[in-house]
Amino acid sequence: SRLYTNIALSGAKNEITVAPVGLAGAEGTASFAPHNDNLGESRVSHRTDQSAIDIRVHPLTALIAEHDFPRIDALKMDIEGAEPAVLSAFFEQAARRLWPRLMIIEIAHAPDSMDLLNRAGYGQTHRRRGLAVYHLPE
Repeated sequence: SRLYTNIALSGAKNEITVAPVGLAGAEGTASFAPHNDNLGESRVSHRTDQSAIDIRVHPLTALIAEHDFPRIDALKMDIEGAEPAVLSAFFEQAARRLWPRLMIIEIAHAPDSMDLLNRAGYGQTHRRRGLAVYHLPE
């Protein structure tokens, strides 16, 4: 509800589409565990706790196809450690023309993401704290 409220307050509700799914390496369901002290650290979890709810998860390629994106200019990914699974599946499944030219990615919880991006041909252009910026040469 906070996301929908922020979108409405921004005046950009006609430019933003919310996809109420989680990202994963494959289709399925997962437990979503909200973090009580910091909503930014809520995550898809394999543990079960009282506050967890089941959610649908999709690979990034399925989400792109569902919304018929012809390309991705930039992608910011901060999914609390799930980045390597999502990126691995994406690079295996997506046509190279769909690979984002620019990626801003949280690396604090998933340093393996840097190796995946380097192997895919991305070059790191900036790094600060737990975030890194990568560019894919044409």
